[in-house]
Amino acid sequence: LCCAEGARGSLLPRLQRHCPGGQHRLQVRAPTLGLVVNLQNLNTETERRLKQLSWARQFNAGLFRRIEDATGVALENIVYYRGPHTHYYVCTPSLPSLIKCGVRTPGTGQTNDVKLRGIARKLADFIGIPAECPFLPGQVAATLFDFTTTCRAPCSAFFLRDDAAKEPMLVCAAGDV
Repeated sequence: LCCAEGARGSLLPRLQRHCPGGQHRLQVRAPTLGLVVNLQNLNTETERRLKQLSWARQFNAGLFRRIEDATGVALENIVYYRGPHTHYYVCTPSLPSLIKCGVRTPGTGQTNDVKLRGIARKLADFIGIPAECPFLPGQVAATLFDFTTTCRAPCSAFFLRDDAAKEPMLVCAAGDV
């Protein structure tokens, strides 16, 4: 059984009482947000030449200063994938820079979706995604998610034994649990 329902799911907490090492535990850190962006891949020559990337501030501070100068957003990292139908990138913008850009409202946590898409477009431009590539329709176009609080399983896999079953069942936790 592979459990990939996430920290707020109902199955994993019930199964983990059988896990060696105890229950899953919450980890809380400084406010940490992720931005996921999806744009349509029009399969132009320019798009086909785009290289996938994975950049981290700790390895290239100068590049991240240029990103911030171009977009107004301070990032810790950014990962870009080019699929046959979509351009997808995920990054971790700082909360203070999102507030400064008007994307997030201090204290309320509300997001201005128009400004979020504006920032998402600027980041896409920096990556080299052509301006003609539209956002995918709906909520998947540009979405912020909060992973300030995460849940960690004490073990990633264990055998669940049941007297009624002939063999124990392997149970695995997958993804951001």
